[in-house]
Amino acid sequence: MKTRKSFFNILFGLIFLSGCGSPGYDSLGRANSLQISAVLDGAVESLNKGDCTGAFSLLLPFYNSSNSTNDIRMMTASTYGCQAKLKVLNVALDLSKLNVSIAGFWGFAVQEFPSVSSPDDGVPTAAEAGIDAAISAMNLGVSVTGSNFINTGGNNPGALRVTDRIGSANTYLPFLSMALIGSLLNRNGAPNASYQRTQAIPWLTASSTSGDGCALASATLYFYDGVSYLASASTGSLSQVYSGLGTLFSTALDAACAFGCATCGGSVSCSSCPQTLRDRTSCTGSSTDVNSCAAAGINRFINITWAGTP
Repeated sequence: MKTRKSFFNILFGLIFLSGCGSPGYDSLGRANSLQISAVLDGAVESLNKGDCTGAFSLLLPFYNSSNSTNDIRMMTASTYGCQAKLKVLNVALDLSKLNVSIAGFWGFAVQEFPSVSSPDDGVPTAAEAGIDAAISAMNLGVSVTGSNFINTGGNNPGALRVTDRIGSANTYLPFLSMALIGSLLNRNGAPNASYQRTQAIPWLTASSTSGDGCALASATLYFYDGVSYLASASTGSLSQVYSGLGTLFSTALDAACAFGCATCGGSVSCSSCPQTLRDRTSCTGSSTDVNSCAAAGINRFINITWAGTP
């Protein structure tokens, strides 16, 4: 890798001296494949050292520009995962030992992703940004229009549907989602030494969901999407865990959303979880907003099934 990077440095120097513009860019400011590759190599080297900041310094100028690519997006998602203290192999190994149950899953996420708000360790914010980066890695040919897409005005629009995203995005999403779920529950459920909540989470009505309440519901849906994808893409004990969790959540989440909509007094109706609820910014906090009502239903479901009191 070092030899390859040295080659890139020499090549870019020659281009610069030839008077053809900035290293690795054409006359329109577009990065070429060599420049993108060099940035990715550098980011990998930083991440291997646990240097999240160093990886960000290389990636963000590209991620936040028209030079963003799926490789840049996924590497950026991994860098946010680094900031969220996500170690996929460790989590996957621990998950393979999980006695599959919905109640057990919440405690598992809490155990894997401890987080505090004072001083703010930044885990939920990093997990959210990582999710945004991952869902922007889309299959070639996808037309970015309609309610199944978010952030369409920027360089990294996001796809809310599994089928619109590349496989590595769907593979990484459940782990980022666990980071967000676990960190939010740690901060708001006051878990005890057994990772059970000792107080109710605060987002149980439509009016309370705007912000973290919507983010929790959104992450739960992304987690379900991800384990459902992984169940068919993996083998062995992990495949069984993914399949088991996907089966448990498949009907439970729709029932939770339908219950949430029903408790909004007939102003909205839903028989399943809205696709648009995967956008964590979509909840308005109104009892006439289907996403807010459905999110409250998911959060009630979490509150009830996460073992603890009250």
